[in-house]
Amino acid sequence: MRTELSSVLISNQYELSDIESKIFNLSESQKNGWLIIAQHLWLVEKFELFKQDEKNSSYSHWLRTLAKRLDLKPSTLWKYRKIVTMINELGVQHGDINPKNVTGLEQISRIFDHNKNPDQAVEYIALLNNRQIKVSELKEHFKQITTTKIIENEINPTQQNLITKITDKFHSYLIPSFLVRTACVLVGLITITPIN
Repeated sequence: MRTELSSVLISNQYELSDIESKIFNLSESQKNGWLIIAQHLWLVEKFELFKQDEKNSSYSHWLRTLAKRLDLKPSTLWKYRKIVTMINELGVQHGDINPKNVTGLEQISRIFDHNKNPDQAVEYIALLNNRQIKVSELKEHFKQITTTKIIENEINPTQQNLITKITDKFHSYLIPSFLVRTACVLVGLITITPIN
């Protein structure tokens, strides 16, 4: 499905003022216009259009200024930009994205940033669109992979093998592996030495 910006993505012939005007109109007229706003934010960054205005020292500066003018938090615009960057990187058609899923898509982008697994991200987007996965489940998954990564980075191979055996044993009881690993640390089965 082609979007308004499909042909734009290959061109660098846009004026910053035109894009800002479109963003203002969208933010006032469409509750779910965030995806198109995000596409415009992505374009400004990709083609460095923010440099067209000498007041902007960087993309971040431009985005913060735009957020003030829109009466939004800069983090909201960063969230939009992060989501659309993931969508573009995955090659997912913008028409296949349900704009009502912004919170779930944010969680998927966090997971994707962490593990760079495109197949999983595309699967999660499809599950989210079909309401087969909840935002709370995506948040829990992100928490699992970040906790696991922290623990795995701080233990030696012998401890890792022990944890793998324990998590494999408890997997049939549907206990999330990050809980088992955290419990192993807490009860002293394994220790984590601080990195100096």
